[in-house]
Amino acid sequence: MRYFQFPANFLNKIFTNPLTVLGAIMLGTIIGLHDKPLANMVAPLGKIYLSALQMSVVPLIVVMITCSIARFMQSKGLKTSVSYILLIFFIGLIISTFIGGLCATIFRPGSNIDETMLANIMKDAASSMIREIDLKTPIEADAFQNLNQFISELIPKNFFSALAEGKILQIVIFTIILGTAIGALSGTSQKNLLNLFESTQRALQKILSWLSVVLPIGVLGLMADQVSKVDLSLLLVMTNFICSLTFAFFSLIFLSSLIIWANFRGGYLESVRVMWTTIVVALTTRNSFLAMSEATDSFTARLKFDSLTTNLLLPLGITICRYGNVLYFSFTAVFIAQIYNVPLTFSTYYVILFGSIIAGIATSGATGVASIALISIVLEPLGLPLGAVFMLLITVDVIADPLRTLAIIYPNCAATSFIARREDSASIKNQFFK
Repeated sequence: MRYFQFPANFLNKIFTNPLTVLGAIMLGTIIGLHDKPLANMVAPLGKIYLSALQMSVVPLIVVMITCSIARFMQSKGLKTSVSYILLIFFIGLIISTFIGGLCATIFRPGSNIDETMLANIMKDAASSMIREIDLKTPIEADAFQNLNQFISELIPKNFFSALAEGKILQIVIFTIILGTAIGALSGTSQKNLLNLFESTQRALQKILSWLSVVLPIGVLGLMADQVSKVDLSLLLVMTNFICSLTFAFFSLIFLSSLIIWANFRGGYLESVRVMWTTIVVALTTRNSFLAMSEATDSFTARLKFDSLTTNLLLPLGITICRYGNVLYFSFTAVFIAQIYNVPLTFSTYYVILFGSIIAGIATSGATGVASIALISIVLEPLGLPLGAVFMLLITVDVIADPLRTLAIIYPNCAATSFIARREDSASIKNQFFK
């Protein structure tokens, strides 16, 4: 038995080493750029890995939130008030939209693209769908209808349909109701249900720990597939947009990392190193809920934040507070206004500020193109067309989407760390004065 245990442990250390994952990222990028047939061959490895993660994460969200809310009611609630938690989340949303709008205003990514250039790009594009888009015609979508539909579909008609369709916000709302109901029970029925959910949570986390061993293989396939789809000619046109947006995202991520470090009370590099797997999963899978499972483990097992607070607030925050999308929408709205030479007045920024927050919240459960389309919620009141620009945004989304996902995860981790540290301090004070 020991003969087999040594190579197994050795391989586990090799595959989970950050350098191995970094090597897989670099190799996948090289394959995607220089050998597209090989990229198509290894792409299924990434898709299988992504499917395995998705298989485990949605049930994990259900049991985590259910257990946390039930335990929350058992312990007579968090020491931190709900209004304070909402204030922290709202401040994060304001900061995100401010950073996005400010970076777009300073770097002016839309100043080097005019309507004629945009029309020529669309005319020369290989896709017939792009050629048919009229620059002067806004995308056929009613922003307020989208918002009304979003509100009307908050409550799931069928929980199992919501699970099958991956409607995360509906799943979370049902889970909150279920957790509240279990918390309101008493006696053995409550205890048995909580034991069942907590055992299920541990089992799902064990599956995710197995998947972390084969992370380099999944990353290789995902990176090769994503990079092989990049249109380099359009990326060159959008270079200023990409660089400015990347700077905006990393400004928000860096600020968030400082907050995590301050509440961790350890070394800064150590706090970043612990979040390494979360960063890789966010960038490669482009799914904030898949990265959430890694972040939860890092917070509770390694950074030693309060598990009740983490398991409750991190899923809720990632569901509702889509910081990366909010930043992206404010940045892109200013970018489109610059293309069409629309004056950016105080009232324009006001609409962009709050429109981006509403649109960001509305993207819960949506990724990629589906989330980009919701920028119409911001553009509609400003009278700005999305039209042809929409296709440019889709082209560069291969780069923007991973960063947007990471910018959803990190600020939510920062907010959770801030509140969790406050909870720890309140618990210590209560014990001291007993």
